[in-house]
Amino acid sequence: MIAPKELLAKIQRKEISREEAVSLLVSLIENCDNILERAEFLDTLGSITPKNDRFFKFFENYLISELHPRINSAACKALIHNFPIKSISALKWAVKHRYSSRLIKTILDEIEFIENEKLKEFRSKVVDRVVGGRKHKINYEEAKAHLDLHVIVDYDGRSFISTEPKSGHVIGLDLTNRKLTEVPEIIQTFKNLRHLYLFFNKIAVIPSWVCEFKDLESLRLDGRVLTSLPECILTHEKLETLGITCLPNTKPVPEVALKFARMKTAKKYIRQGVLPSEAYVLGVLEILNMYTFKKYNYTEHPNFETGVVERFYFTVDNDGHVIQLYMIGGETTWFEYVPEQISEITYLQELDLSGNLIKVLPDSIGQLKNLKELNLWNNQLQEIPKFIYKLPALKEIELGGNDDIPDKELRDFYSTIKS
Repeated sequence: MIAPKELLAKIQRKEISREEAVSLLVSLIENCDNILERAEFLDTLGSITPKNDRFFKFFENYLISELHPRINSAACKALIHNFPIKSISALKWAVKHRYSSRLIKTILDEIEFIENEKLKEFRSKVVDRVVGGRKHKINYEEAKAHLDLHVIVDYDGRSFISTEPKSGHVIGLDLTNRKLTEVPEIIQTFKNLRHLYLFFNKIAVIPSWVCEFKDLESLRLDGRVLTSLPECILTHEKLETLGITCLPNTKPVPEVALKFARMKTAKKYIRQGVLPSEAYVLGVLEILNMYTFKKYNYTEHPNFETGVVERFYFTVDNDGHVIQLYMIGGETTWFEYVPEQISEITYLQELDLSGNLIKVLPDSIGQLKNLKELNLWNNQLQEIPKFIYKLPALKEIELGGNDDIPDKELRDFYSTIKS
C-alpha cells in the first residue's frame, strides 16, 4: 500500500498523473479498514481533488455517514478547503449530529482565515457553542486550548475542566488516567489554573513551567515513573498541596517532595502542636497518601461513620510528640506506600495501617523503640516483617487478613510471641 506522501511526490515528479492519483486514493479509502490510514488518505485526496459535484458528495458522505471523529474531521477539512460555501449545510448538520472535539477544532481552524461573511457567521455560532456549551462559559482562547487538549487525550466524554463562573477562566484541570507520558504544553494557556491533577499517568518529568501558574494551589501526580520535580514548587507562593500517588516501594520519596513536606505541608501540623520534626513526617505521609490527618485528644475515640477523613488521625502528648497514628484503609481510601521517614516519629506507641494494600514495609519501623501496638490487618504482606523482632516495647500485633502469608507461618509466629 502506497503512503500518501509518496503518492504526492510521484505527482510532483510526474510519475503518475493527478487523475490516476485521485482514482487510486478513492480506491484506497473505500477498501481500507484502518481508521487512521483512511483519514490520512482522505486528507491527501482533499489536497488534490477535482472541485466538482462528484467529490463534494464523496466527502459529504464521509462527513455524514461515518461515525469516527477522525474520518469526520478529514472529510470536513476537505469540504472546507475545496467547497467552502457549498459545504455550510453539511457542516451545520455535522456539528449537530457528529459533534466531537476533533471535528469542532477542524472547523474553527479551517474557517478562521477564510474571508466570507456566511462562513464567519457559521464559525461564530460554533464558537458560541464551544464557549457556552458548559454550565459556566469558558474564555474563548482557553476554549480553543480545551479542544486541542481533547484531541491530545483522545477525549472520551469525561469532563476534565472546571471554570470560574464570572471570568470563564479554567481554574481546574483533571487529567487523571489519560495515558499521558508528558504534561501537555497546551495547558500553559490556562494561566489562571489553581488545581492540576495528573494521577494514573506515566509522566517522568514535571516541567518547571508549572510554576508559571501563579494561582496554582494543588498539584497531584502519579509516582510510578516520576523522576523529576522542579525545585520552583518549593518557593511557589500559593502552592500548598502536593500529592504523589502510586510511588513504588522500591523508590525513595523524591527529594523535592521531602523538602516540600518540611517547608509547606508540615505547617498545618505544627500549628496543631506537633513538633516540627514529627510534623514533617506527617507531611510526607500526607503527600504520599493525599489525606490530611485529623488531630484527636488522647482520650477521644473517632466515629468512623462520620467520614473517611477520620480514618487518618493522630494524637500527641503534652510535649508535642505523636504517640498514636492511624492510617486505616477503606473502600476508596487505601494506600500502598509507607516511607522510611516514619521511623522519625520516635515516641510513637500505636500504629494502625489496617485495611490497605501494603505489600512491603520499611525496615526503619524497627527503630520505633516505644511502639506498643501495631495493626497490619488486611493488607497484602507476603511475609512477616523481620523488623517486628526488633521492637522491644511491642505488646500487641495484628497480621491477619494478609492472605499471602502462609497460615502455618502465622500460627508459628503467634505461638513464638506468646511464649
